[in-house]
Amino acid sequence: MAALLLSPARSPAAPASSMTPAVKSGSLTAGGGLPAIGARIDFASKRLFVRGCAALPCDAAGGPGSEVAIELADTLDPSKTRFDATAVGAGRQAMRVVAPSASRPGVAWEALVVGAPDGSARVLWASGTGFGATGEASGGRVVVEGSTLYVGKLRRELTLCGHDETLLEPRRLDPKTLQLHRVAMHRLPSSVRSAAPTIVAERADAAPIGSVLTVRGASVNDGASTALTDDDESTVWHETLKGDGKGEFVVFAAPKAIPIEHFSLALHPKPAMAGFDHPVSLWITVDDATFRVAIPPDPTLTRVDVPLPKPISTSCVAVSIDRGEGADRKIGFVEIDGVPVIPKSVHSLDDLVTLLDVPGKDGDLAQTLLSNAGARGAEAIARKLASVAEAGKARAVDVLEATPCAAAAGPLATLTWDAPKPVTRRAREALDACGAAAAPAIAAAWSKGPDAAREILAERWAKLDPKGALPAILDQVRTAPATRRHTYRAALARVPRSEAGREAIAAWLTSAPAQPAAPTENDAVVELARAIAEAPEIAPLVPALSKTLLAHAAGDRPFAARWLAARPIADLAARGDTASLAWIRALHKSPDRYLRARAVEVSGEVDALRPEVVAALKDGDPRVRKAAVVALRQGAGPSGATSPLIALLHDDAWTFVRVAAAETLGEAKGGGDVDVALGEATKDDLPAVRGAAVRALVTRGGRSQLPAIRKRAFDPRETVDVRAEAIGALGKLCDKASVDDLFDLVKRGSSSDGAHQLALAAIDALGELHPPDLAQRLSAIDQTSLVVKDAVRRALQAAPKCP
Repeated sequence: MAALLLSPARSPAAPASSMTPAVKSGSLTAGGGLPAIGARIDFASKRLFVRGCAALPCDAAGGPGSEVAIELADTLDPSKTRFDATAVGAGRQAMRVVAPSASRPGVAWEALVVGAPDGSARVLWASGTGFGATGEASGGRVVVEGSTLYVGKLRRELTLCGHDETLLEPRRLDPKTLQLHRVAMHRLPSSVRSAAPTIVAERADAAPIGSVLTVRGASVNDGASTALTDDDESTVWHETLKGDGKGEFVVFAAPKAIPIEHFSLALHPKPAMAGFDHPVSLWITVDDATFRVAIPPDPTLTRVDVPLPKPISTSCVAVSIDRGEGADRKIGFVEIDGVPVIPKSVHSLDDLVTLLDVPGKDGDLAQTLLSNAGARGAEAIARKLASVAEAGKARAVDVLEATPCAAAAGPLATLTWDAPKPVTRRAREALDACGAAAAPAIAAAWSKGPDAAREILAERWAKLDPKGALPAILDQVRTAPATRRHTYRAALARVPRSEAGREAIAAWLTSAPAQPAAPTENDAVVELARAIAEAPEIAPLVPALSKTLLAHAAGDRPFAARWLAARPIADLAARGDTASLAWIRALHKSPDRYLRARAVEVSGEVDALRPEVVAALKDGDPRVRKAAVVALRQGAGPSGATSPLIALLHDDAWTFVRVAAAETLGEAKGGGDVDVALGEATKDDLPAVRGAAVRALVTRGGRSQLPAIRKRAFDPRETVDVRAEAIGALGKLCDKASVDDLFDLVKRGSSSDGAHQLALAAIDALGELHPPDLAQRLSAIDQTSLVVKDAVRRALQAAPKCP
């Protein structure tokens, strides 16, 4: 009888405390016409060496042989490594090498070594074994049943229900050829099969209302396993080996909280598929039971039900082929449904939709069945959505998220606006996840839904299908109120971001209406230009947009159209469009003061129009002058135009013009004359101008005018608001000469409401100045008021800013 000999070897240099061998060897005696085998594992290099010999002793390192790398990341455990002699039939043996992981129980690296008639030895198969050996939840496995040896794979999600592991893609070692061959084999142990009760399937006249099963995967042809729950009787799953298909299986997940009453199996695809047939018997395995199912030999059967002895609660269902007929047939199934106990009031999917509003198990059941019904479930929701309340709509979104977008997008589009806010938000996220598949549904909702739906859907549609969305949105723009037009313009702004969108804009511009159909309508061309004129992507469209827009902003067009068109025309002028530049220049000379003011407003960013903006400082209308003053803050800024601005600050009769002039001068660079002018403006007759001048000096850092600011801060005849502005300015400009006067204001803070406001401003200013004795002097004031107390805390904590 053949024997296996083991011989550990240790490094002579190893210290006495280390008993771990560096190598370990094993040998297999010759027999059955095969040579002896010597095998040796080097644990340092993680390699297996094998060699064939005429007889023992056979040292793997003693002559030519072969080697393989041990592809397992774990450190190996030499003490548990073994070399097993395994009978494989026909009087022959193979060597099974097992090198366990030192850190993970159940994980090892294994190899099968066989001899050859020519006297050599080779590694026939090698792999990590056990869950986690070759992936997160996968690995190889060697199974020995008597004198038969199998190798295969493990995947945790493809394990028969109630079992620790199930061999996938089994290959049997042929003792004659010493090759591994793919075979069909039962995965259920014979003890389980022999103990399983038999259920005879019954004819079913129609498909069930729904199923609670979802596919995990299949032992073979895994990609096709989803056909079993896709609600499509033209698709199938079948095994892939010649023979009766025995042992191949599909695993499903099931909600344990919903008991299954019976199973329903569709047997024949529609239309018929050549070479396909259903099994004549099969196994159904759940968490804690296995049933054998016999299908009557009736060629007229297209669907059968498998009644269970009683409803079962399970988290797992596995259906395994026991036997098919016809060696050349593809054995499989069309649909497999797990049918729960359904309320007697439910006769259709539409009835299930009404149950979505019901809390508890009935609502959960309806949600599960509708989710698994795929497109049919989504269609039922779409039909009954109007009658569903808030809770049901939330469940409906859950259902639709699990449904293919082609069917789910329609009701999701409705739920983006016709539901409570939390539900509409989730519906929008789900619709966005559908991407381009949602575009047809959005288009349908746009044409049938209310204005509120269009506002929500406009931007999504423009993003997904700019060609379809552009004309539809512009059609709505014609009669939309201002707030809705703002939303539509945001959607239109998305259109030029894609090539398809730019092509759509170009096509629309060539056929744009010459003018609105009615005087009361909004001009779609103007609205489109307002949305896209600033977009960097429209450079190739500028000539066409300019030509069409200027036609819609001609002198005979209504005031509103010309006023609104001015901004996008100025944007085009800033890009160098000469026709747009000429139009804006002409508008500067309009007899209408409001149009002149608009021309000035939009010209600030157009460098070529700066002379027109500066000239407008002398316009006869104060609104135009103010617009010019404000426009000078854009582009190159007010530098170079300070003289006319100073003149307006000093001489303009209109308060709002002088205020604007002060604010613009605050942004001017350099120029002591500007500071002097602002200092003079702190004496203006009106407090609004005096306050604006103080703020401008702070912006400029105009310390030369601190005496003027002090006068405003400590003049008892000045308004409280201007004094507070000036007090704050003293702190920001680091006027340490005012510290004592500021403390006096703090001390008098309780004398009146105005004094209280000034005291708070003084405390803030002192916090910025941060004199050395700040804490001592503030401790002496009355801090009964929480507002004063908080102001003092801020001042003391403020970081010193002044040198």
